[in-house]
Amino acid sequence: MNAGASARAGLVLGAANPKAYLACASLFASFRLLGGGAADARADALLKWGLCVAVAVTVDLAWLGAGAALGRVALSARGERALNVVLGATVGAAALAVLW
Repeated sequence: MNAGASARAGLVLGAANPKAYLACASLFASFRLLGGGAADARADALLKWGLCVAVAVTVDLAWLGAGAALGRVALSARGERALNVVLGATVGAAALAVLW
């Protein structure tokens, strides 16, 4: 896989990340960061938007670094499968912990 294709795939994945949309939606719907009033509501929405963007950029950069580091590791097909299973199980366990 060349760098252009992997960067493109990463951008598509970041834009289509349902977990990020759910997290931002829950922030917007559940919390009020600023006081009352229409002006505060607009400022509250802008602050929440800024927080969502900051978190998304931070997390995406962290995953970019992790992916670059893992890309330098030569894993066998079995090792790659084991890594995928462990990471998938981690996501599943986190989802169950939230629902529990």
